Amino acid sequence: MLIHTPWFLHVSLRSIWRASGIPSPRGIMKSPFSVATVLARAIRFLSALLILLLIAGAQSAAAAPLVSAPSIVQATGTAPSGLASPSQELTSIKLTWNAWNNAPRYRIQFSTKPDMSGATYYRYGTTSATITGLTKNTTYYFRVRALDSDNSTALSPYSDAVKVSTKTDSLSPTGLKFTEQSEFGIKLAWNAWNNAPRYRIQFSTKPDMSGATYYRYYTTTADIRGLTPNTTYYFRVSAISADGTTSLSPYSSAITAKTTAAAPTATPAPTGLKFTEQSEFGIKLAWNAWNNAPRYRIQFSTKPDMSGATYYRYYTTTADIRGLTPNTTYYFRVSAISADGTTSLSPYSSAITAKTSPTLVLPPINNPLRVASYNVKCANCFAGDPNELPWADRRATVVSTIKAQLPDVLAVQEASQGWLKDDSRPGGISQFEDLAERLVASGAPYKLTNTKRNNCVNQATPTNCVYQYQGASQGTKLLFNGTTVDLLNEGSLALPALTGQENDRYVAWATFRQKTTGKKFLVANAHLQLGSGEEYQALRDRQTRSMLAEIKLRNPEDLPVLITGDLNSHKWTSPSNVPYDVITAAGYVDPLGNTYATDLPSSGATVEHRIGTFYDSFNAFKRLANARNDYGNGTYLDYIFTSKMRVSEWETVVNVDSAGNFIGVIPSDHNMIRVDVELP
Repeated sequence: MLIHTPWFLHVSLRSIWRASGIPSPRGIMKSPFSVATVLARAIRFLSALLILLLIAGAQSAAAAPLVSAPSIVQATGTAPSGLASPSQELTSIKLTWNAWNNAPRYRIQFSTKPDMSGATYYRYGTTSATITGLTKNTTYYFRVRALDSDNSTALSPYSDAVKVSTKTDSLSPTGLKFTEQSEFGIKLAWNAWNNAPRYRIQFSTKPDMSGATYYRYYTTTADIRGLTPNTTYYFRVSAISADGTTSLSPYSSAITAKTTAAAPTATPAPTGLKFTEQSEFGIKLAWNAWNNAPRYRIQFSTKPDMSGATYYRYYTTTADIRGLTPNTTYYFRVSAISADGTTSLSPYSSAITAKTSPTLVLPPINNPLRVASYNVKCANCFAGDPNELPWADRRATVVSTIKAQLPDVLAVQEASQGWLKDDSRPGGISQFEDLAERLVASGAPYKLTNTKRNNCVNQATPTNCVYQYQGASQGTKLLFNGTTVDLLNEGSLALPALTGQENDRYVAWATFRQKTTGKKFLVANAHLQLGSGEEYQALRDRQTRSMLAEIKLRNPEDLPVLITGDLNSHKWTSPSNVPYDVITAAGYVDPLGNTYATDLPSSGATVEHRIGTFYDSFNAFKRLANARNDYGNGTYLDYIFTSKMRVSEWETVVNVDSAGNFIGVIPSDHNMIRVDVELP
């Protein structure tokens, strides 16, 4: 450090040296003085020098200008946060970070080594930096700390390092190679490409990649498993977007790698693989347990060499393979795997073949009966969701939706018994009465099976209610087309509840006669309690069993039955879809085969023609109708179950454009569902 001394100090030093009598360094060797004399005189010189320095320091301090301390709170325990790289080029990288306690300056440290050895440093007065002069296709490590305005005093520690790479001018990822080969797998690695968020590996046993399989990865390594021993595979890699839907680069050139030959003393494979059921779109399999294996992998393909194979994993020794092509032969084999699904415990078994059933061509049904279920959302439940309109602005579209389908029997939920606020007639009018009136006014000849609002002596109002059974069921109502069916009997049952504070839940039921055939049938309509957790799961279990008991009680003739309603449970409800399981265990059929945790219909699906079944039954007033796929089954809160009968058609009713957006007013937060059946 450079010390600036006052002018008088330079003059005084020379005078003190001479006064002390100490000879010059050159003269010490010639001096007649003893060493002790020289030391004594040196001590006198140093004492005088010390006094002079103290005087000089006091004068310098008195002469220095007053500088206020920086208004920065030093927090040495924290570092600047949010260091990130929003963009990268071939030889430059842009960085940004969050401001730190009004710090005036920042220092960026970077290196090609994670330990920051050989680091370079730049200082900035802002919270962004563009580092230039870098090497293309190179990974750098960056970190930042806050500095005082003097550029030398650190106000914070360094942040955690971020890892960023400069771009490569290669059109596709480079350096693809295999790093390990085994009997059933090959490991790959490649160079990072322009900070791509994900990569896609394509591989096949054919050089032209026909029958290829595709896997996606977030890293620049891949562990491809479930391969065939002693087989050559072709691999190539491309960069893709984070969601896996967009290619960011073409594929690299292909490399080849060969799995090792099966060991002569290979572990035996699971035995007893066989098919137990075949249907139009599925095949069920079973096999023997293997050494208490925790899981199994099924591999299947339409090719005997398993090219283009598909893989499913199971915890049991059975499999229900769905989404297959009718009248097609498939090859299946099974191996044992670890609990996490990553390690093969056995080789694959020998392959078996099974063929799906051909598409069954049935004649059109005679005298179809159309039944629909529709949660119309209660008029007094307006939540102000986007695209949601009040009942007064929705009801015309609800009426037109019903008229367009014209079901023989219509089950509605949430058609509230409460009075509408926009109707001032004496005694008021309920939502279900309003709906029935408007249907009739539109030319649709519908009647309510039960017109009562409340189970009270005075059914018109719940105020000061004296209980009397009237067959009322709040907003859970049945309407019927009087020109196509006759009403024979009707009633309702209050379902179990957790507390008296919750809205009562009902099953409404009625028996009818179809006029064209004279056949009788029963329709039940329920709206189960909403709620999550074990307590509400158990409640819906009790409510469902109570509903089934009431149906059995009211159906002594064992008539054909259709069960409709909003069960407030779906195939993704954890840990199970309780109402669905209870109803199907009682022998009723879900025409969609919409079983737990899959969108692929089960082999038990009975519907012959599907319209929009991939849409969810609950739309939440979203303009884009909810649907994960354009095939199979959506997620349903609303159901129609049947006893054994032909179901020629199911429609999940949505009025959408070619992009899947609702057209005009969205009538309810649920979509109508309807079936056409033939009564046995």
